[in-house]
Amino acid sequence: MNVEEEILNLFQTMDEAIDRLDALDNNLTNYSNILALEETRILDISSLSSHQSVRSTNSGKLLEETKELIDLLTLPFNLEDFDTLNDYNLDAFSKAVQTAQAKVDLLSNHELRKMQCCKELLEGCTMFLQSVPKLICNELTEKFKKDWQGKHRARHVNVARFATLLNWCKSFDPGMYNTIFQSYENSIKKSYAKEISNFFKDKIGTIQKRSNLDKGFSFAAKASTSMVDVSASRQNIKGSFGSVDSVNVKGSGDSMATYQTQSENNSKFDSLFIKVLDFITPLVVEEEDHLYDVFGIPYMEDIPADASEEEIKSRKEENQATNNILVRLFGAKLDQDFQQLIDVSYKLDPYYSLYMYLRLGRPSHNQEGSVFLKRFYSNCLIIVKRQFDQFIKNQVIQIGESKAHK
Repeated sequence: MNVEEEILNLFQTMDEAIDRLDALDNNLTNYSNILALEETRILDISSLSSHQSVRSTNSGKLLEETKELIDLLTLPFNLEDFDTLNDYNLDAFSKAVQTAQAKVDLLSNHELRKMQCCKELLEGCTMFLQSVPKLICNELTEKFKKDWQGKHRARHVNVARFATLLNWCKSFDPGMYNTIFQSYENSIKKSYAKEISNFFKDKIGTIQKRSNLDKGFSFAAKASTSMVDVSASRQNIKGSFGSVDSVNVKGSGDSMATYQTQSENNSKFDSLFIKVLDFITPLVVEEEDHLYDVFGIPYMEDIPADASEEEIKSRKEENQATNNILVRLFGAKLDQDFQQLIDVSYKLDPYYSLYMYLRLGRPSHNQEGSVFLKRFYSNCLIIVKRQFDQFIKNQVIQIGESKAHK
């Protein structure tokens, strides 16, 4: 009896275990189905994420191209706002010209150039640019007409502000650029003529005034009346660039006073002549710099010895063109007034030619970068050298005559 009960209990326990296994198998099956479903969802989400990434990338590229198209077809300003040019809108005007020119260069060969909006923008920018050279010319012409009271530096500062526009105009409308430069040349030439004339008039007047005050103490005049004393005395003339020492004379008190006065006159003349050179050198150098910086006129340069024939020809043509401009600006008036100063100085006292000869022969001024000045001073040196040679020749003749009388 006990055995049968135990067997029945065992079967019952096995049945319960089988039921539990069936329930567990069902749960595992359900879990498997759930996992499969989740896997499917994850795959769907992954696929959707990939599509979203591609879509996001494409949208970003589309947005960038849209912005580029908008930038291409729009201007950051209204062209109608730049129908005039003056000192107040010059910077903004220059930027507008550069922007409009960039648009024209880009749209002219752009693949969308046949679109109506592109055509309209291109036409608007082109019309604006075509009006600019005339505006530049009108504004600068008014500035050139202004009386700057002979102050070329003030004129340089005002014109230099237009350097960007002038550089653009040179390539866009060479004809109008040449008109502007011709107007500048005519204007600055008059300014320099006035400035040079006033300066040399003042310096020549100073020389003549001193000569009238010290009349009779000229070295040449004294030599012609007292050559016996001069030939008998020792003259110690040092021809250094820095100075020419006064003539040391052992003689009477009157002779010593005469030569002391002459020494003072010579020193004053030497100082005055240095001021003349200090006026001319920066005047020319500053204009050469201005022409290069603003108008793109090349500097005159010495031709290297190892230059090719083509380089020599090109350099000569550039130098000649620049030289012609400088000659028109300075040449006639500067040559005339400087020659007058040399002649007046020589007539008042031929001994002054020695000081001019020394200063022009070894100038301390910065002429290394100005070929034009080197040529100018070289020509002046030739004139002064001839005068000095004539002065020495006259002195030799007078000494010979005084010995004959003695």
